[in-house]
Amino acid sequence: MRPLESVQSRKASTAVPKKPMVVEFSALTLWQQTGVRCLRVTHFLLARSGLFVAIFLLCLLSERADYETHPPVHPWIIYLHASIYLLTSTGMSARLLPNTSVFVAAVFYIHLAYLMGFEPAFGYPPWLRIRVALRLLGLAGGSLRMLAAGDFDSSRHWDKLGVGLSGCVCALLGLISLPTMTLPNLNTAMHRHELSSAFPNIFVTHLIHWVIGIAFGLAFVGYTFPILVILPQGRGQVPFFAKMVVWADRLACLGWGLTLIAKDANWTYWKAQGVEFWLQNTIILVEVVTIASIAVGASLPWLGRVTKPLHQKKP
Repeated sequence: MRPLESVQSRKASTAVPKKPMVVEFSALTLWQQTGVRCLRVTHFLLARSGLFVAIFLLCLLSERADYETHPPVHPWIIYLHASIYLLTSTGMSARLLPNTSVFVAAVFYIHLAYLMGFEPAFGYPPWLRIRVALRLLGLAGGSLRMLAAGDFDSSRHWDKLGVGLSGCVCALLGLISLPTMTLPNLNTAMHRHELSSAFPNIFVTHLIHWVIGIAFGLAFVGYTFPILVILPQGRGQVPFFAKMVVWADRLACLGWGLTLIAKDANWTYWKAQGVEFWLQNTIILVEVVTIASIAVGASLPWLGRVTKPLHQKKP
């Protein structure tokens, strides 16, 4: 019996895992078909998000050119960022090294956050620097989460980097959004602006800030707990940790969505605070791309199992 058992165990160890079941597009319900179409359109636009970021940044520099004679950073840095965003957008849309393109774009988003936060030539007040830098860091974290395709594996470095960066951003945004919390080490003006920017007479101001703060706070816990726990050597993926990160993605999307709708879409308020038109548009674009990155990344495993209609298949 032992040789038979060894042969069976050898076959089980070398067996090819079953592929996920493929679903015909026509077999889906009307709502599911609509969802698939929306996800594919979002994925199409998301692959070209670098192009939109480059255009918005160039428009911001063009707006600043009306009242300054020199750009806030050296021209070669501007050209480098614009070129990288165009190249990574091309790589994602044409599927030429898409993972590398996303990772490189995330690195340059972090560098852009550094420039916005610490380059004195921009002339922004500290509260605005923190606000812009956090959005760009959140975009970098969301891009890295898209690489994970809605999953989490502690053995993959980009997974840990993505959840760690997203967790830090969610923690700061959550604390800033809570009405009763203050961050003495940060600029208190930012906390005041975050609380005052919500649309009046539409949202219950304190309630919406509590919801945003709690959503970001719980997302911080879901993101950071799996990377703080040290597993025994040789231990593989933990389903509970992956589920925590999935829920953190959902809570982060809730926080980003409410922040976008309730606060950052209030152009009248931010214009009154002296925020440039294209800078505010860039902030909104960054938040939209962050939400889309997390949502599309989480839907990729399911979306890949849906076959295209016959008239869309290549001959």
